[in-house]
Amino acid sequence: MYIFFYSYLLKCKFIIFLILLSFAQIYGSTLPGLPLIRNYNPEEYSGGIQNWQISQDRKGIIYVANNFGLLQFDGNDWHQFNVTNATKMRSLAINENGRIYAGYQGDFGYFEADSIGQLNYVSLKSKIPEKYREIDETWKTYFIKGKAYFCTFSYVYVYEDDQIRVIDPQSILDISFESKNKIYSHIPSKGLHVIENGRFHSKEHMTFFSDKIVSSVTSIDENNLLITTSRNGIWLLGPKGIRPFNRNLNALFEETFINCALLLSNGNLAIGTQNNGIYIIDLEGNILINVNKERGLLSRTILSIFEDQNKNIWVGQNNGISFLEVQSPFREINENIGLPGTGYSAISSQNDLYLGTNNGVYSFDGEPQEVSGSEGQTYFLQDVSGNLILNHNEGAFFINDNKAENFFNNTGSWMFVKWFNYYFQGGYDGIYVYRNNLKNKVGKINSFYESSRILTLDKDSILWVSHGYKGLFKISLSRERLLNPKIEFFNQENGLPTNLQNTITKIDGEIKVISEEGILNYDYKSKTFSQDSNLSSYFNGSQVNVMKPDVFGNIYFITNTSLGFLEKIGPNNYVKHDQSFNKVRKLLNDDLPNINIINPNQVLFGAKEGFVLFDRNNFNEQTEEKFYTLIRDVYNSYDTLFTYLAGNMHLNGRSGTHSNPEINYKQNNITFRFSSTSYSTTTNPQFQYKLEGFNKEWSEWTNANSKDYTNLREGEYIFKVRSKNAINQISEVEEFKFTVLSPWYRSPMAYIIYVVLSLTALISLMVVLDKRYEKEKQKLDRKRLEEIGEKEKQLDTITKQSESEIEQLKNEKLQSEIDYMNSELATNTMHLLNKNEFINGVKSNLESVVKKSTNEEVKSNIRKIVKEIEKNVQDEDDWANFQIHFDKVHGDFSKRFQSEYPKLSPQDVKLSTYLRLNLSTKEIANLLNISVRGVEIARYRLRKKLNLERSQNLTEFILNY
Repeated sequence: MYIFFYSYLLKCKFIIFLILLSFAQIYGSTLPGLPLIRNYNPEEYSGGIQNWQISQDRKGIIYVANNFGLLQFDGNDWHQFNVTNATKMRSLAINENGRIYAGYQGDFGYFEADSIGQLNYVSLKSKIPEKYREIDETWKTYFIKGKAYFCTFSYVYVYEDDQIRVIDPQSILDISFESKNKIYSHIPSKGLHVIENGRFHSKEHMTFFSDKIVSSVTSIDENNLLITTSRNGIWLLGPKGIRPFNRNLNALFEETFINCALLLSNGNLAIGTQNNGIYIIDLEGNILINVNKERGLLSRTILSIFEDQNKNIWVGQNNGISFLEVQSPFREINENIGLPGTGYSAISSQNDLYLGTNNGVYSFDGEPQEVSGSEGQTYFLQDVSGNLILNHNEGAFFINDNKAENFFNNTGSWMFVKWFNYYFQGGYDGIYVYRNNLKNKVGKINSFYESSRILTLDKDSILWVSHGYKGLFKISLSRERLLNPKIEFFNQENGLPTNLQNTITKIDGEIKVISEEGILNYDYKSKTFSQDSNLSSYFNGSQVNVMKPDVFGNIYFITNTSLGFLEKIGPNNYVKHDQSFNKVRKLLNDDLPNINIINPNQVLFGAKEGFVLFDRNNFNEQTEEKFYTLIRDVYNSYDTLFTYLAGNMHLNGRSGTHSNPEINYKQNNITFRFSSTSYSTTTNPQFQYKLEGFNKEWSEWTNANSKDYTNLREGEYIFKVRSKNAINQISEVEEFKFTVLSPWYRSPMAYIIYVVLSLTALISLMVVLDKRYEKEKQKLDRKRLEEIGEKEKQLDTITKQSESEIEQLKNEKLQSEIDYMNSELATNTMHLLNKNEFINGVKSNLESVVKKSTNEEVKSNIRKIVKEIEKNVQDEDDWANFQIHFDKVHGDFSKRFQSEYPKLSPQDVKLSTYLRLNLSTKEIANLLNISVRGVEIARYRLRKKLNLERSQNLTEFILNY
């Protein structure tokens, strides 16, 4: 049943659409509006005032032939390229590889990028045959099928295969033109000519232009040329001869003079004039747009027109450059077409368009005309029972015959609502009531003094009042209690999320509350508000300021972060369109945001300056803009500026990842400057970047188009950047690879030197330790021999003494030998300790170098050295010698201990031996080449193998064994 009803509703809306469409066809063509325009004056691009030919390379960069030289615009910055000894630049053309052919006064040649992308000019004058080398002004330059054509007033020079041939007209030439890969030249008194097979030819009927000045030649189809003249209008040249394009237009252009013309990709014709800016007309001869100095351009004189890759127009003028978004669905209605002030309300009434601003009301019939008596702040224009009403700061007015007549001047008026034969008026201090007509005021609702800006009627008898900072009022209307109705108040205490920003509107016939917490429904039975989860879901928590549905159920909206519309595609189902609207959001009126639906496909948004017109007929959000992110400059500024990239590498056919320069460590402060060829009149692109090898994540989006990195460590890096345009499309990533070289003290050679010095120091120290050990040993040997000799002398002298004395001397001799061996053993042990501790320190330092080094060759060599050191530390020969001495002193301790406890490992025996010497844990750790923690674990395992009780001390047990 519901589906049937919905289908029926759609049919009704379709009928309404047909009715409104017929109205739009009559009325829509009179809607005002200028394309969004951005101007660049000579001070901004730092060039001369006159701008001639304009072109664009495959990456989207704009080039302009300017009086002062070649101008380049990359979307963020203007650059100028001057040529030594050159005069004014008049023309340019770009081939598929990015080479820029340029024409000057007295010279022509080309710009090409060098190995780092710096543009350099190469003159071709020396390649011209001597006879034709006197060049006048090169007014036009074209590139056609591998050939560059330089067109002067005397000759046409053709550059191909690094050679120049000359096409001689045998007469003085006027300006030359290109259309469908053919060069057309006007020869005064002889008419229009075309170059074919290297010669000038005049076709049938072309002599018609012998006494006229031709300003453009355009092929509009296979058989017809559209030819504009400076002072004689526009003509069509076809198989049947010459005929005027449009006689009315010819009369117009005879007064304004045509300087140039361009056939646009949509089939319309853009015409640049001498006196009245630029016209865009269709091929029926209808003027679609006229933009001149009074309507937003910098000059009334147009010198060149260019259509870029995204179908927008660049206009070279006598005093600057302008960018026109002619393909945009948005138009501006502001003071440039005679509408002053901020836009507050608009309405189509009585087949006229009325626009209300803070300066008054203006009717539009070709040009805005001020409505007499409406001066001052407009709030709301509305049709009330066939009357056009102006709600104004000074009251309420009827508008008739372009005059405003005040019928309520008590206080300011916000709006009217009709209820049966009554009218309720929201004013500054409450609600006023009228009966039958707006001249019969009954009175004012008693005890209600609130400012009533928004009134919404519901359920035939409920009048809702939205208050900006208090809440909502629900007034139950009745004839019996007309001036004393029941009034209920809702705020945060009884159901609303907050007291602020609550507005009542109607969507599909249902009351909706726009609140700070989303869209709310109201239940009349329970008198409660609940979240409309469906509608709220489209706004992601943004504060909705105003919503307005059209006849199809589409909902136009303005939030604190966006604007657009929800396109209805079924019951409670919408598609959100807001990306394309981003470019005009900052233009909107932020005082009282307003949406004015003029006809089914045209909506006016109140703007800071007038209104922004949205035309759904020209809307296609699926159309993707073609744009690129470019790394323009890479340089450092240490002591002297070093440039690694000068921005034009793509002109050599290279793009994507740039070359990999090696940067000296002293110059490791790197600056990147980048741009985006997304051109917009209202918004600048945003950028996101990261430096691989330095950053792990992308940066936040930013409007800044440069990034500095300071004190980069040595290593390989890749700088990546991408951009986002006004409709949130993201470009491909542009990359720049580079390598920062190591400083001399961290270079591979330095590490090799460090290793050699460390090994030399290690060997030297070991030699010193060995010599010291030998000296100590020799000293002990001498002392032992001296003591033994002394004892032997004593023995000789006391041979006759008693046996007990002799035995005592023998024992003393034996003790002396034991003391020596203990001393030698201690010296040997300390030697091992010192040696191992030093070697372990060297090993640790080398391992630290391995971790820090980025050079794999150095790492490999150092690891080999570490293994050799470990082998030296673990040398078993030292242990064997030590054990021999130890067992002599301690009565074969190792053999006895190991025979009694056969499960002991060699490591356990070593530990037991060191414990017998009563060494500290740290000293044992150095001798065993393990950590202190490792010694503790080894002690624990040894206790287990010896089956010691907890109360027994391991060291005491071994000392007493």
